[in-house]
Amino acid sequence: MSDNREEIAKSISCYGLPYGTWGLACWLVASVTTFLTYARPRKRQFMPLFIVKIVMTVGPVIFTCIRCHGEWVFVLIACGKLAPWALKMLNDRITLQFFKIGKYNDDSDDEGTENKKVTKAVNVILGTCAVLTIIILCIGGWAALVKFVLIVAPPKYKDSFNVASAWISVIISSIIFIVVLLCVSMCLCACINKISECFGSDEDIAGIVVIYFLVASHVLFSHILLADLYKDWNGLASEKYSRISAIIFLVGRNLHIIDFLQYLYESYSNR
Repeated sequence: MSDNREEIAKSISCYGLPYGTWGLACWLVASVTTFLTYARPRKRQFMPLFIVKIVMTVGPVIFTCIRCHGEWVFVLIACGKLAPWALKMLNDRITLQFFKIGKYNDDSDDEGTENKKVTKAVNVILGTCAVLTIIILCIGGWAALVKFVLIVAPPKYKDSFNVASAWISVIISSIIFIVVLLCVSMCLCACINKISECFGSDEDIAGIVVIYFLVASHVLFSHILLADLYKDWNGLASEKYSRISAIIFLVGRNLHIIDFLQYLYESYSNR
């Protein structure tokens, strides 16, 4: 792994995910759909579309990891971009039940006791796997972001930087960021919940907003740092296969809009 800014910038051809303008737009759309569809499990899952979304989201990440296997920062950044997608799994019925088992299981008198025990066990296992996946991806993404900050830092500051001071700076900045985020979330939670109510959700989503930004903020910052490093805010690699991979990822991530439209359809059809 090279620490030279110019050498790292030349490796853009291996990076098969969007960044810059396209990356920021994708992140924004995914965030909005996550907030508005939080705690609203679908009545039915169209399995072919679900599989397509997984392939189009995970496939480009695997492609990037294989091509960038010599640059561990790119590998961690690519895997870290799955953190918001993994968090989205917590909105599905199975993983949501891990946190709200009583809401979906305990009130179902028509289900057999044995079936409820099996369902609860499966929910706990899958929910735990989802949470562990989010934590691992989040830690990897933030670690890669710290390394990238050191790479992108101007040369005149690099000599005075060392690993210890860099981590201390990141920890202090993260604490300040979390405090500010909590304050902003508390101030805006009423507005956020009001918007959610317009789409038929009665859940308090202020908490998920805070968690989402803590988990997914490194993705936002990586889009900006990559664009600055490559001096290309378009956000799509010039190399043919990397560009195709980035476009596939963009389409796959934005297919979550279909979930939101399905929520709207089910909400209005039940009125």
